[in-house]
Amino acid sequence: MSHPHAVVPSIVQQNTDGLIFNLDYDTGGNLTFIGYAPPGSRDTDAAWQIQRLNWVNGKLTSGRYAGMAEFNQSWADRNNLLYT
Repeated sequence: MSHPHAVVPSIVQQNTDGLIFNLDYDTGGNLTFIGYAPPGSRDTDAAWQIQRLNWVNGKLTSGRYAGMAEFNQSWADRNNLLYT
């Protein structure tokens, strides 16, 4: 899908709510992070809502959000955020 905004190449889609989203996978192919932000947001902008997914033996065990699940996180910092 062609994106009408100047965004970094890692942003791959726009959902039906009009938000852009990023996905990140671990080396085993498990989806580990999902991030949503307003169109035009860059990976380094504090504009993301980020969820971390935890897997044990190939099964999803939990999904936790960074901060208070608000759109104020940086996708680039996803590995260093606190997920509760």
